[in-house]
Parts: sequence; structure tokens; C-alpha cells
Amino acid sequence: MLDLVIAAGASTDSNVNRLRFGGFDFAAIADFGLVRTLVEVAEERETPVRVGNIISSDQFYHPQPEIFDVARRLGVLAAEMEAAGLYAVAAEHGARAAAILTVVDMLGGEEGVAAEDRQTSLDEMIIIALEATLRV
Repeated sequence: MLDLVIAAGASTDSNVNRLRFGGFDFAAIADFGLVRTLVEVAEERETPVRVGNIISSDQFYHPQPEIFDVARRLGVLAAEMEAAGLYAVAAEHGARAAAILTVVDMLGGEEGVAAEDRQTSLDEMIIIALEATLRV
């Protein structure tokens, strides 16, 4: 099975959170209780997960792909497009948010992910998310 990633924090190349936070950087983080519940469910299912920082990018095909090399050096686990904004909107409205991701592609010209592996990981991610939702 492919890596599952629980995003404790979400860096971003977007201005979405600066606009929301008066021009300052906003540390977009998940709700700890939700993260803990996702990890607990994964552990009970004996599904390995990685927990840490991700990067939310506005660009699917980034015009400055070196940002992903920098992100890797800083320990960023994955890239996606929404979590940083989601975390900020949740914070603004007093809501709770957490993101769980499954790897569906590799950066840097690495070999692609087989469709069967991708589906298995997506299914497991969905089960973990639904089980965690029932507990909160």
C-alpha cells in the first residue's frame, strides 16, 4: 500500500491565508484532536501513516518546481492544493479541520503509481476518515 499522510500543518505558496490574516503569515494547522483520532484509527487498522507538514499549492504544474525540492529538504511530506486554505477557514470560523492524503503520483520523474495500489490506498484512506468521523 502507498503512503497515507495526515497533515498536521500545511505550508502554502498561495496568498489565501495572508489575505485572511492581514498580510501576515498564518500557521495553517490541523485540529490536534482530529489528527490524534485519525492516527488512532490508522493504528487500530494497522495501517502505516506519516504525520507532518505538507504544502498546499495553487499550481498543479508549478512554474517553479524547485519549490518541491526545498519542501522535501524541510521535511514536507506531500503536496496538494486545499488544506492550507481549509485550515485557515476552519480557524476563522471556530471549526475543526484535518486532512488525510494518499499518494497518487510521485514528483521528480519517479516511477508512477500503479492504479491498483492507488485504489487500495484511497479505499483505506476513506475508511480511516469515516471511522474517525464517527468518533468525534
